[in-house]
Amino acid sequence: MGPVVATKTAFSRYAVFTGRACKSEFNWFAAFIVAGSIATYGFDDKLLDLIPNVPGVEYGPAGLTFEIATTVPIAAVLSRRMQDVGHDGFAMAGAALVAQIVAISGRFFDLPESSVLMTQAIFAFVLIVALIFLFRPSQPGPNKYGPNPHEVTQ
Repeated sequence: MGPVVATKTAFSRYAVFTGRACKSEFNWFAAFIVAGSIATYGFDDKLLDLIPNVPGVEYGPAGLTFEIATTVPIAAVLSRRMQDVGHDGFAMAGAALVAQIVAISGRFFDLPESSVLMTQAIFAFVLIVALIFLFRPSQPGPNKYGPNPHEVTQ
């Protein structure tokens, strides 16, 4: 699965947390998220430089919109990928969603430093655990979450 097909698949299955996602679908969609985040935050950085005297604004509208729009699909792809290697994807997706919601809300509210550090610690833990599982090969054949995406004929 290439990058365009992976991104289209992830968005077409926007909030589908059931089934399985192959490694290439997750990897290409994660690369899209990273590239999109860099592009939108770079755009916002230039945009905010053009708008003087905006007190307290650290993040611009493009980056925040992109982050909000991709929160559910990345959690869904993460969940399906975890299920592809035979683990419960809801726990991992739930932890990622909580960390993302806290991170997004921290941009609107003046959270104490300890909350920001806790969010970063949760995100780091989720990332480390996810990386261990996400780069494993798919379970061959069907598992309790559905058929192997490599073996499904369309």
